[in-house]
Amino acid sequence: MTERDEKLKVTPPPETSAGIHAVTNALRHLYGKMGPIRATRGMLRLNQKGGIDCQSCAWPDPE
Repeated sequence: MTERDEKLKVTPPPETSAGIHAVTNALRHLYGKMGPIRATRGMLRLNQKGGIDCQSCAWPDPE
């Protein structure tokens, strides 16, 4: 290790980008813009055969 490496300080992140907070934040935006029925239908179709394919998700295509 160099002297510069030894001065580094590693701390936990101040916020998370996943988990229950991410889910509730996403639902708040979905329900606010689409309403509860349309938002729920859209989420149930996400990444399903014949449904919406999320381009930013890391899920592989089933084919």
